[in-house]
Amino acid sequence: MEGGMTKGAETYDQAEKNASVIAPRPKYDPIQYAFAAAIGVFVPGVLILSAYGIDPNEDPLPLLAMSIVAAAGAYGITWNQQRKHYKVVSEEYRRLSEKKKAGG
Repeated sequence: MEGGMTKGAETYDQAEKNASVIAPRPKYDPIQYAFAAAIGVFVPGVLILSAYGIDPNEDPLPLLAMSIVAAAGAYGITWNQQRKHYKVVSEEYRRLSEKKKAGG
């Protein structure tokens, strides 16, 4: 064992590497994608409404609703990707552990 790593840590690292090929982990956390999506909808929405002479302060609900839907969608998609990644890591770890116990 190099660097004092345990067999379990080596197995987990290998499982993480295999899982990253099968189901890659999102680059950022879901909450970060949600904020980016909300800002990405809100700012252009305000600019477009202002360009057409509509004051977004008079009726902000449609703009806020679009931002919330965009944030929820981005959060849900990346949360699901993250969940799939961790599920594959767990399956790979279990498979590698059983393989090592069997002597392979």
